[in-house]
Amino acid sequence: MKIAYAYNPTNGAYLGETIAFADPLTAGAYLMPANATDIAPPDAGANQVAVWGGGAWTLDADYVGWTGYDANGNPVSINAIGQAPQSGWTTTKPAPTAAQQWAAYQASAQAQLDIVTGARGQIIRCAAAGVAVPSAWTTYVQALRAIISQAQPATIPTSLPAQPAYVAGT
Repeated sequence: MKIAYAYNPTNGAYLGETIAFADPLTAGAYLMPANATDIAPPDAGANQVAVWGGGAWTLDADYVGWTGYDANGNPVSINAIGQAPQSGWTTTKPAPTAAQQWAAYQASAQAQLDIVTGARGQIIRCAAAGVAVPSAWTTYVQALRAIISQAQPATIPTSLPAQPAYVAGT
């Protein structure tokens, strides 16, 4: 028996040691398992993997399975040996920009406005019940519409305007 070194047949990545058995027909020869070699791989460092190809081992980057963010905050996944994070890549999701925060705030206001003015919203329920829409609800709807239509302010609020109490009987 002799130690052999197995590698992935698709990408050449080192898989580990295996055994090559003596060839019963040829003295001193060994039967090498498929996708294996008798040449030992080099020691791989952090985020490296030994890769067999062209009759020799090389060391390639191994960040497979890593997920991070590029310099623009976009998610990036590494799926193949040899891919390495690019400059500006980080595993920490960057804080949203002021424009992204404002867009999210406006989307929240739009979602709340859709609920309030939608088929089951307070405004429709007042009309269906024959009840006048209270001024607090009118003011609330106007405030939500103002948020949706205005340009980004210097300071972005952290919460939407307070929703008024529902009208009794609606």
